[in-house]
Amino acid sequence: MIEKWASGQHDCLLHNPLVAAIPGGSEGNAATALVELIDLVPTLLELADVEPGYTHFGRSLVHLSVDGSRPHREAAFSEGGFATHEEPLFESAGFPYDLKAAIQHEDPVSNGKVTTIRTRNWIYCHRLYEADELYDRAADPEQLVNLATRADLAETLTMLREKILDWMLATADVLPWRADRRFDTEGAIKARVDDSAEPGS
Repeated sequence: MIEKWASGQHDCLLHNPLVAAIPGGSEGNAATALVELIDLVPTLLELADVEPGYTHFGRSLVHLSVDGSRPHREAAFSEGGFATHEEPLFESAGFPYDLKAAIQHEDPVSNGKVTTIRTRNWIYCHRLYEADELYDRAADPEQLVNLATRADLAETLTMLREKILDWMLATADVLPWRADRRFDTEGAIKARVDDSAEPGS
């Protein structure tokens, strides 16, 4: 989709198919669990029997290769967009991206920051500059009817908003487990790595 929008949160943009041949996995197994792209790295680490050396929030998908119906996540999260004060940094592009890039500069609110939570039943988008969005995944898989203003769904919207807040708090402001010896204290790549040095030195 050449006109993919930075704040777009529709399934056609975010639902990325993954086909994998995993040792010990079931042939033809199709997983239906909620997953995130950040789950790929811990999956590869588990298959390689490697312990991660940094803080991350991914969860290995290996168990889903045996039984795709097993639960994996209660909810999946995604983020996108920009703050309006970042407009001068937005892309400027030639054809075929020129019209999209121009709209971002003319109307930066439409490209504003957004965080989305997906559960089995709901999709809720909290946008920084625009109205909330709430979609029924079963009844409206293409996210065409925004239910956020329905009084009978107010508790559902509040619950999903609180889950976003909990997720943001749980995954923010974390420290690495150890320093990466490839980088100096300023974050620049060292000219040479001493393989005999102790990790973190």
